[in-house]
Amino acid sequence: MRIFISGVHGVGKSFLCDQFIKLNNNFIHLSSSELISSVRRKSWDDNKIVLTPEENQSALLQELETYNNKNILLDGHFCLIGKNNEIVQLDHSIYDKMKLSAIILLENDINIIEERFEKRNAEILFSLTELIKKERENAIKASKTYNIRLEIINSNDIDYFNGMINNIYSNQKNEH
Repeated sequence: MRIFISGVHGVGKSFLCDQFIKLNNNFIHLSSSELISSVRRKSWDDNKIVLTPEENQSALLQELETYNNKNILLDGHFCLIGKNNEIVQLDHSIYDKMKLSAIILLENDINIIEERFEKRNAEILFSLTELIKKERENAIKASKTYNIRLEIINSNDIDYFNGMINNIYSNQKNEH
């Protein structure tokens, strides 16, 4: 089972996934950027700017293959920031190729996200409001196009997040 945990940078994806994993040893948490880096052997800068989205998505699929038969919380994005600070919408076919059981889109107050960028010493050189909007639009579009369950939640609610993953897991087990 693969559950894609999406949302803009700084929304709380890694934090919530890590909290869930502490309580549930039947899942592993993987970061799309870490999987891509492990294949590409490059590190990200603090601003998370992407140079070649297509190559990165290919690397992600390649690395995901090594985790077949695992229950995965995979955190990542539907939109990235390009080298000219433009919003880059990822090709939706990647989400079908990842064989996702569900998508959870995390959203949060824009002020909280801005504070997290500041704590990371990362500049926001793009429209955060527009990025949040595009992330949501693309999550909905990918979900509808490939018939993937989509849940949109506020990332401040740890209990709701944990319950949602457990619900998805239980429903998937009952279907098989």
